[in-house]
Amino acid sequence: MTRAVCLAFALAACSTSETSPAPAGGDGDAGGDTDTDAAVVEPGRDAGAEASPSSACEGACKTTALEADFGGVKRALDRAQLGVEPGDGGVVRLHVEAHAGGDAACPTQTSPTPDRTIVIAGVARGAAGRTFTQADGARGAFFDFAGDLGLPPLTRSTAMKITVVAEDVATPPGWVAFDVDATFPEGTVKGHLYATYCASLSE
Repeated sequence: MTRAVCLAFALAACSTSETSPAPAGGDGDAGGDTDTDAAVVEPGRDAGAEASPSSACEGACKTTALEADFGGVKRALDRAQLGVEPGDGGVVRLHVEAHAGGDAACPTQTSPTPDRTIVIAGVARGAAGRTFTQADGARGAFFDFAGDLGLPPLTRSTAMKITVVAEDVATPPGWVAFDVDATFPEGTVKGHLYATYCASLSE
C-alpha cells in the first residue's frame, strides 16, 4: 500500500460527516514563505471577502515545531504543508500534513516516504485565537513510517484541539499557522505548525 493510499484510507475511516480528504499525489506548487498579512476569516465565509486585519506571521510563527510523545519516546516533526477540501454547505476545510524526513517539496505519488507524519483534516477557516476540536469536525491520524515509536503503522486521534494563530486571507490560503494539541490512544502530538499551500493536497 502506497503512502498516498494510506493517507486517504486513514482519514476516510476516521471521518465523521466531512468528505474524506484527497490523498497526497499529483503535481502541485508550494505556497512558500510569504509575507502576506494574516486576516480574520470567519468559518464559512469566503476568504476573499472583506475581513478585519490581524498581525502578520513572522519569526517563530513561521516555524513548525511539533513533538510526538508516545510512551515517553519523543520525536520531532519540523515541516508542514496544507491543502483545502470541501465541507458541508460549501464551507472550505483545511487539510494539513506535518512531517519529519522525506522531501520538502509538495508531495506527489512518487515522493519519498517521510519518517513520520501527522495528518490533520476537517479544520474550518477561522480568526486568530479561534479553536476547533473533533466536535467541530477536526480529526487526525499519525503514521509511524520509520517504525521507531513502537506504534502500529497508523493510529487515529481520540481528541484534537487546533488553535488558529494566523491565517492567510487568500483563497486558497497560501499559509496557515496553528497550535496543535492532539491525543492518540498511545500518546500525544503537541506544538506549533506553519504550513504552506500545496495544490497536490487539495481536492
